[in-house]
Amino acid sequence: SSRQTLKDSIAALAANGSTAGQIGLAWGWYLVSPNFSSLWTGDSTPAAYDPQRTLKVVILMTDGEFNTPFCKDVIAQDAMTGSGGADSHINCNATNGDAFNQSVQLCNAMKQQGVVVYTVGFNLGANPSTGGAGIDTAIEVLRNCATNENTHFYNANSGTDLKDAFKAIGRDITRLRIAR
Repeated sequence: SSRQTLKDSIAALAANGSTAGQIGLAWGWYLVSPNFSSLWTGDSTPAAYDPQRTLKVVILMTDGEFNTPFCKDVIAQDAMTGSGGADSHINCNATNGDAFNQSVQLCNAMKQQGVVVYTVGFNLGANPSTGGAGIDTAIEVLRNCATNENTHFYNANSGTDLKDAFKAIGRDITRLRIAR
């Protein structure tokens, strides 16, 4: 059946370690921002920024390291280890900074517009490292991107933790919507 064919195709896929979280984050913003309303039509058109009337929320979840910046729409040569195969990189460095900083810049821009940002790390470890100086790990991106690290950042290390995180986010969004 076509269902089994799809399942077989999915089962045949292999992970190769590339995570371009900044792209998913940008698309999350495109979905809620009126600045990108030309991409969406009808009932899908994002409402204006008006926190008294509209609650705009983006949830970023990752299990990866934001290790895939791009140059000319291809994985940049300065991408981190694990970012695609060596033959998939172009011979130029990322043109707009590394994926970590791109992500934090996007989050800061969204938050300045009043977008509420929740972040969820999945399987990043119970005590994930914070790397070197600056923001250079997924956990640091998630902590910095969250509207409030203490209330909008979740580090889920199991399926149960992940379900609990999304339940908590759902409750908080409902509470915020009612409060407004």
